[in-house]
Formats: sequence, structure tokens, C-alpha cells
Amino acid sequence: MTQDIILVTIDALRHDMVDHMPNVTEAFSDGIQTDAVTAGAATNWVFPAILSGSYYTKTYDDSGLVRDDVRSLPDLLGENEYSTGAFLAFNPYLNKWRNRFDEFWNGGLSGTDEEWHTNSVMKWLNRGYRTALLRKRVSATEVLDRAERWYDQQSGPRFLWVHLMEPHKPYYPGLRRGADVGLIRSYSSIIEYQRHGDDTAQRHMDVQHRLYRQCVERMDSELPRLFEFIDDDAAVIVTGDHGDEFDHGHYGHERLYDECVRVPFFSKNLPADQGTDPVRQIDIPGTLLSVADQPVPDEWNGDRLTAGRTAYMMTPRPSTETFQCAVRTPDRKLIKTFDRNTGENVRNECYQLETDPQERANEYGSVDVSELETELDRFMREHKHALSMDLQTGSSSDAVNERLKNLGYK
Repeated sequence: MTQDIILVTIDALRHDMVDHMPNVTEAFSDGIQTDAVTAGAATNWVFPAILSGSYYTKTYDDSGLVRDDVRSLPDLLGENEYSTGAFLAFNPYLNKWRNRFDEFWNGGLSGTDEEWHTNSVMKWLNRGYRTALLRKRVSATEVLDRAERWYDQQSGPRFLWVHLMEPHKPYYPGLRRGADVGLIRSYSSIIEYQRHGDDTAQRHMDVQHRLYRQCVERMDSELPRLFEFIDDDAAVIVTGDHGDEFDHGHYGHERLYDECVRVPFFSKNLPADQGTDPVRQIDIPGTLLSVADQPVPDEWNGDRLTAGRTAYMMTPRPSTETFQCAVRTPDRKLIKTFDRNTGENVRNECYQLETDPQERANEYGSVDVSELETELDRFMREHKHALSMDLQTGSSSDAVNERLKNLGYK
């Protein structure tokens, strides 16, 4: 019998949060636990790698939608008699994958963008209500409820994609977990961060970090329910889509430091190299195709999961009108930053990851990086139009724009 394939992606999950995920870790005690290196620092730039084994420059058209000729993982599995279902906790950047699945639910965000708020008063009442209760718009429980119903209705084989938003800002872990941090302290830090962003006082950001950890722990308490309804022999991957930045003077996920581009990776019942070095996120879909005895398409950039491969990544940073690209080996990383308007190279960074895992000491100019620069320059020649791409979410409604503001993107 052909194995079911389960892909779980968790938004904004840092690689150093595994100690706060004992239930997920236990669920993969007979599988593989390591880290994965992403293809970018934010959702819009990483999912082409996760779902189509390619970088976003090869996946999106000029409007930011998935190109019609892209052969994605759900497309290929669907052609091989898999039922395909996606259940997501309301992320507008993922709505562009809707027509690649038989069943697609994105927290109530429909293909025609149904209205979430009838007027501005209702909008602010809704936001205030969720803030007061420290409640996410769509919980992992609701996503898993819908995923279970779909899964039970299919005769198989099944490809199920679940995307959870618990660790993504705003960091709302629920009242009970917020009380563990301190409700007055929590509300105060939320308001201060909403007002001041990167200029928020460190004492408030320390509270935000504690709330973030509580969100991860809440996710960890809910996700193991997945294993109660999927088949025991299903091929499963659980990973972060990207991390979140707390340690380099900016809060969010726009830059290519490891706190954004290195994420936890768990798998079971599928072939994967068990080395200690990270795998590449872009090799996930090729490995999942192998479960269905399908080859990796020639046009994909990814292959099969193998620890320690050189990883490449790139990310626009709209807030500063810059663009970053990077090459990462198990022990070194080179990051280049460009002005998106002029194309000028405005900053270079090199880090020795084995001795400086927090990426504090920029050694560019003091160590030989010629080999890394050759590799990164070759990569960027293949994706040179990345600097000129003006990517959008692929959706344009009041509901989408409001959600992006709430997530901190606008």
C-alpha cells in the first residue's frame, strides 16, 4: 500500500526552541531530529522551496502568484492518485497555492476573499477581543479538526499539508499561559511593541520573547494530536517555515541570520540522511516524492534530503528597500546586502558558525571568503532578476491587508 504523506509547517519556529517542544520530540523518538536551512527568511520566499523544490524567482510570476507552468509537489502527487488537502491557520502569503490542492482551507480566507470586517468599528473590536484574550485568530486545534475530518473522508493515498501559526507574532499564547508570564506585563509589552517596533525597550522585548516561548509550548501541546488520526506508517515531516529574529537589533524575520533561516526538522517513515549537519529545506519535496516512487523533476533546484549540503538563500527586505542573499555551509556563512533601487552592494558579512553560532563577529575582510563569494556570485547570476521582482501576496482585499498589518508586514 502507498504511504500517506504528511507535511506540517510551523510559522516562525526558531531552531533553538526544540527544548520547549518535548511532546513533538517524543512523537519522533523513532524518527530523525535535526535542523533544516531555509531558502529565505519569510513565508513568501520559503514556500516555493518547500512545495515546489525551487527558489521563488523560478516559481512566482510578476504579480507574485505561482506560475501556471510550475510543477509543484501537490500537483505531482495528485497526478499519481493522491488526494491532496491543505489546512492552514490564515496566512495570506499561502493563499496563492490554493488551486494546487483538491481541498484547501486557509483559516476562512477564501479564493474570493470573504469579508472579515464589515466596518472599522468591528475591525478594532475584533482585534481588541483577541488581544484581551491573548487568542490567535485560528488555533492549531481548529486546523487539526478540519484536517482530521478531511483525512478520514479520503480512501488514500493522502497528501496532507498543515500550517500552524502559534509562534508567529503577535505572540498570543492564551490567557492561562499569558498569566504565567504576567497579564499586566504581557499587555504592556504588546502595546509597547505595537507602538515602537525595533525601538521597543529591552525589558518589554524580554517579555515578548517569553510570550513567544509560551506560544511554542502551546503549539507543542496541541500538535501531537495529529498522530492520533494519521496512519502509523505515514511519511511525516514537521519543520519551521522560517525562524524569528530577537538577537540582532531587529524583531521579525527579514534577514538571513540563523535565527531566521535555521529551523527544527523532524521526520519519520521516510528516507533521509541522519548526519548531524542541517539538511536543506529545498530538498524536502524531492524526498516526499520518493515516498510515491517519483523522480525529482529536472527543473527543480532541490534534490533529496542529505545532511551538510551547501545552502543558498535570498530575501527582499521591503522595510529598508534592500535585498539579501547568502550561501551557508555547515561551518561558514556569507551574506551580501544590496540596495534594491540601485543594485549596489552595501554590506557584506561572514560568520564562522562553529565558533560563532550566534553570528556576532563579522569577519568579512579579515578572512578568505573567495570560495564562498564564487559560489554566491554563481547562484545570483542564475537569479539576477531577484532584485527587480516586486512580489505581492497574490491577494488584494481588506481582509488580507488587515491580516498583514496584524502580522507586522504592513
